[in-house]
Amino acid sequence: MVNYTDQYDHPWKEAIGLYFPSFGIFLQDLEVAFEQEIEQFEEETRMSYMTSWERRGREKGIQEGIQEILESRFGEVENSLMNSVREINEISRLKTLLRQATTVNSLQEFQSLLGAY
Repeated sequence: MVNYTDQYDHPWKEAIGLYFPSFGIFLQDLEVAFEQEIEQFEEETRMSYMTSWERRGREKGIQEGIQEILESRFGEVENSLMNSVREINEISRLKTLLRQATTVNSLQEFQSLLGAY
């Protein structure tokens, strides 16, 4: 008896062999994106349960980081500038300023960014 499925199995096996590796890469990309979303959610959740003294500690740490970066790049930083930074108590705004402190071309440019807040 002739087995007709053999002649059909080969193309299907080949198609499946080509399809699933690319599908596996797609699934890996989805897994990475999913893990990043979970990490972000956990960070946001953790932030919402942070005590006031923990939040203040983070604020102060970021503010000190801003000062260190500006001083290492431009020398002495005026007290008035740092007092303006210390008035900011939103961690997200402070993080943005921290990143900007690494890229600005001058203290005046940083001051103008600070004024935008």
